[in-house]
Amino acid sequence: MLKLIINKGGKRVSHRSAFNNLSWEQKVLKADALKEAVYQKAYADRIELNTTARRPDIRLILDNMTGKDLSFMNPANHSNGKPESIPGTGDSRAVMVMLKGNTLEDQQANARTLYEYFNLGEQGITPEFIEALETGRLSALVAEAYGPAPFEKQAGRLEDLDWGNEYGLSTKIKPEKGKHAAFGARPPEQERVFLVKPYIYVEGSNTVPELIPSEGICVAVDTHWETGVETTRPINPTVAKSYYGAAFDQMPVVEIHPEGHVMSIQTPDPTPQPAPKPTVNIDPNDPLLSAEQKRKLKAQQKAGGKSPKPSDQKP
Repeated sequence: MLKLIINKGGKRVSHRSAFNNLSWEQKVLKADALKEAVYQKAYADRIELNTTARRPDIRLILDNMTGKDLSFMNPANHSNGKPESIPGTGDSRAVMVMLKGNTLEDQQANARTLYEYFNLGEQGITPEFIEALETGRLSALVAEAYGPAPFEKQAGRLEDLDWGNEYGLSTKIKPEKGKHAAFGARPPEQERVFLVKPYIYVEGSNTVPELIPSEGICVAVDTHWETGVETTRPINPTVAKSYYGAAFDQMPVVEIHPEGHVMSIQTPDPTPQPAPKPTVNIDPNDPLLSAEQKRKLKAQQKAGGKSPKPSDQKP
């Protein structure tokens, strides 16, 4: 039970919880620390943290055949207000267009509408298309547009897709390619993501403890394409199901104690396999570790074993 403490001036002082009288802010679990605790538990127990397929989006690839340099603003404004510049010559002169739509079918339909209306297969990107993009005529269809990119290489990455959604239904997408435009989906990316379920019980005055039902929270781990640095982001499971579809049920499930340490990791394949190594030294006194983990690590060190070295950076 949370209590709201108000001082005499009527201002809120702090929230207090039933967990050791700690403030609410002190009970926030840091996803980065939780990720490391998961890596440590998986490494100690030799559990393979499988990756999860994420649904790809439909993309429309347009070659610039005008012979002139083109520029336009990306509707998503990922360039901090700078226009996208597409050369009219050279091998890298295509524009990547990402479509709006909550489903693959919606995105595919929007791509086809643009493809046919502007005759993109024969002409590629044109000043008419750019004008419609910048005046907002395409705001219901286009999420973002950026470039440049090599047309043939990017079009060659589009493949047949058979995607199972969260409702058990299958969507089949086939790429379509004209002389100067193509649209379709790439193969699904494999992401490291796990479902975190806190085990918190509530006990009444004269009752046995009851587990609080919870769907938990998903934690996705992103790796920067250039630096290799990992960052984490929590995702509501309802939203995550739309990202991962049928693959959501194959996601590793991490059970955590209310104090934050990892109790167990459940994966589709429980067979012991090499697991990701932590990106930091394992401290046997780390408060995020369970009593069992601490015991194993101390026994390992006593027997002359060593914890992973800091140089083992990649999970």
